Amino acid sequence: MIERESHALEFANEYAILQESKVKANKNLLYLDGTLFCDAYVSLRVPRYEMTLREYIRESRNPAELNDILIGAIKGVRELH
Repeated sequence: MIERESHALEFANEYAILQESKVKANKNLLYLDGTLFCDAYVSLRVPRYEMTLREYIRESRNPAELNDILIGAIKGVRELH
């Protein structure tokens, strides 16, 4: 069913990235905690956090932390390659 949908490639890429992040125990990126495949939809389960990154940045408003967050994201992507 997914192969017929236009978003199949995006889903496959997201799944692969989240799975690879888990396999490599990447501490800077989300990882795949589980999947649920049904006839009508596919669900990717990731860890639940207290807030989103957007909310955290909005609430903390600490410019020094923004640099650390970006460096962590870059390190996380680098670990995947």
